[in-house]
Amino acid sequence: MTLLKDQECIPCRGDTPPLRSAEIAVLLSQLIDWQVVDGHYLTKTLLFDDFASALLRVNQIGALAESQNHHPDLTLAGFSFV
Repeated sequence: MTLLKDQECIPCRGDTPPLRSAEIAVLLSQLIDWQVVDGHYLTKTLLFDDFASALLRVNQIGALAESQNHHPDLTLAGFSFV
């Protein structure tokens, strides 16, 4: 099995079936501190020491997401939560 970190994001199409719980569990075991919400969405909260560091990470995530043609919902809350 190819590790999740070594794969590229492939956008889902309407005919792509959702992952089953067992498949999600295998993939989730490769991620640190991520959670699955409603059996579908991945979520993770990051905490930074200051606003600039949090904003830098949002921009890094955005650049990576754009390169993969994946556009996640990102939230920068307060001054240090992403």
